[in-house]
Amino acid sequence: VDEQRERYRHRNEQLSKEEQLRLRLQNDIDRLRAGLFSDLLFGKPAGESAFDLAALNERYHYAFCPGCFMVLVVKVDGGQQMHTSGAFAVLQEKLAGILRAGLQPVCLELEVCFRASRAWGVLNFTPENAPQVRRQLKAVLGELLVQKNIFPEQFTIGLGSVVQTPAGLPQSALDADRAANQRLLEGTGKLL
Repeated sequence: VDEQRERYRHRNEQLSKEEQLRLRLQNDIDRLRAGLFSDLLFGKPAGESAFDLAALNERYHYAFCPGCFMVLVVKVDGGQQMHTSGAFAVLQEKLAGILRAGLQPVCLELEVCFRASRAWGVLNFTPENAPQVRRQLKAVLGELLVQKNIFPEQFTIGLGSVVQTPAGLPQSALDADRAANQRLLEGTGKLL
């Protein structure tokens, strides 16, 4: 019986170590993928080929494919208490889940990253799926507005320009930011 307990304990320790390694690897991948947003939003990495498809896939651990690319931003407008409480972490998790659930079926690759009160997304999709991507973005906004009884914040989705190569992602990010800022003139709760 003692030998069985010892084997059981040893097996659990081994599984725990493997799980810790898996979690560390996933955390490293998440950090690499988030690095793309830092480069897009806070300055391009050095070099002419920095936004080359193969370079992005290798450097940031993506699986981008030839097709269309677009940056989007979901601007969350709410009170200051939202940012200081733990509620914002719950909101981020819920928002990322809604974006992924709505967009993954029509995208080849997708990533969401949070910076302050904005959720930034990079979408990669086929030209044939462009209309479905737009429909799904409208559905995502609708879902966010339905969640208003849980989260009283206001949501606006700013879309960047659709570009044919990853080299256009920095411009798409600027366009998405400008579109989200239009909420000040056009109002929140819209796809801009």
